[in-house]
Amino acid sequence: MVNPVANYLGDLRSHWRRILVLLGWSTLQALPVFATGRLVTIAIDEGFLSGRPVLGLLVAALIPIFALVGAAAAHLVFRSLAEIVEPIRDAMVRRIVTEAVETVAADPRTARVSRSLARITRQTEAVRGVTAGVLVETASMAVTIVAVAAGLALLAGEVFALVVLPVVASLVLLVMALGRLMRRQDRVYRLEEELSVEVDHGVMAFRDIAAQGRGTHTADELAALAFRQAAFEVAVARAGTMRGLVVGVGGYFPLVLVLICAVPLLDRGLSPGELLGALTYVSTGLIPALRSFVGVAGDALPRLVTALRRSGSTQLTRPDMIELPRAAPCELLHGRAVLFESVTFAYGEGAPLFRGLDLAFAAGEHIAVVGPSGAGKSTLVDLMCGVREPTGGRVLVSGVPPRENRHVAVLPQEGYVFDATLRENLGYLAKGTVDDDEAARVIEALGAAALIDPVEGLDARVDPRSLSPGERQLISLVRLALSEASVVILDEATSHLSPAVDARIERLLHNQGRTLIVVAHRLDVVHRADRVVLVDTVGTKAGTHEKLLASSQVYRDLLGDSASAQDC
Repeated sequence: MVNPVANYLGDLRSHWRRILVLLGWSTLQALPVFATGRLVTIAIDEGFLSGRPVLGLLVAALIPIFALVGAAAAHLVFRSLAEIVEPIRDAMVRRIVTEAVETVAADPRTARVSRSLARITRQTEAVRGVTAGVLVETASMAVTIVAVAAGLALLAGEVFALVVLPVVASLVLLVMALGRLMRRQDRVYRLEEELSVEVDHGVMAFRDIAAQGRGTHTADELAALAFRQAAFEVAVARAGTMRGLVVGVGGYFPLVLVLICAVPLLDRGLSPGELLGALTYVSTGLIPALRSFVGVAGDALPRLVTALRRSGSTQLTRPDMIELPRAAPCELLHGRAVLFESVTFAYGEGAPLFRGLDLAFAAGEHIAVVGPSGAGKSTLVDLMCGVREPTGGRVLVSGVPPRENRHVAVLPQEGYVFDATLRENLGYLAKGTVDDDEAARVIEALGAAALIDPVEGLDARVDPRSLSPGERQLISLVRLALSEASVVILDEATSHLSPAVDARIERLLHNQGRTLIVVAHRLDVVHRADRVVLVDTVGTKAGTHEKLLASSQVYRDLLGDSASAQDC
């Protein structure tokens, strides 16, 4: 792949005629800068100090007229600018899309195509905007320096020498600072992307992270990454203070120098009008142009170079899976239970959702959790995972508080799949590397053979965005069956799959000796469960299907008249 910076510079060179047109309009835009110093000199020396105030006023009145000419030229500058930056942006997009099509045509399994294209499209828009700013300010700065230099040279050679050397020194300082700024800005961008991916994956897996007691570890890792990014942001800001030094050396220092040397200059024959004209060139022409250019060069130029480099480094890559905290391995611990002991929980100051809740799930028991929408089923799961803390009482999983245990795995409704190989996805919660034979057995038991690439097998790359919700759930279920968790919670985890998969995954997990808790979206699970937990706003009850059917009107209503008739 050709260097994107080289491509960009080649695009700029191909528009050299339009850049010359831009420079021409910028020269006309800078005409007021050149004219103002001369007009001030004439108005002072030949007008007011010569006893001809009317002439002085007439000459001074020409200054706003030249300003109008400059404003009209500015409109033409931006029109010609669009003729440069739009084709450059279009050329970048064409190259990116062409490479994407060629890559996908060569390997249809290429990962992250859509995400890469979206990211690079944003980068091309950034390049477009920054290019416009850099071109305008560079052209403006160049013609302004030429206008000031020409005006000072024609006005007073001594003043020209006082001004030009500090300006050259300031530009040298700017070039020296830009390299450091670009390196630090590139590091900031890389850390931003890394932090974004880590947070995205952490949010997707937050229940498993909490259930495995890895919340503090994950938070510490994300915080460390955020602090590193912040440190580089501070470093970029500190390096940016160089911009103030550049403006001070190249703009304000010449102004002070001219004022200090004013008396000697006047003694050597410089007229008051020429002195004021020179100060006008520096204060109204040089300083504003230098400040604006340094602002763009110190901020936009590093971002431009970094965006160009990143557009080349992120195109349709196959990155490794971002490492999230892996569940600590554990053996299946028979004889341990999930215990709710006098648990009370409320959101904020509202009425308690649970009050004095007592529940116990035996190791290896198959539990179905049902109830009306909004009654608290997901909150019950959050309490078991340690995502939420009870406001009263306690919850124990395998004999310890949820945040201290390593024995729970949770699968929510939206199964999470990483941009990685199928093997890495399936082995995320496993102890060590996934065994091919064991994976094949689980995949066959769940009817998920269609997920296996016939050529690459488990080492095939998985693109989450190309998968249907059902396929993501299926991969997550296989991962769960290969995990070391002794307590498994399915929170509507098969909502995008057929009812037959429900029975297969429950039978497989239950036969593995795990405590299985199923938050049901299909109520036929109650017929397979050892016990049913009915979560309702008026109270939570637990018992066999038959017992609840006989004792609870809410449960009968939930199952429906046809189910009641069938079971009675």
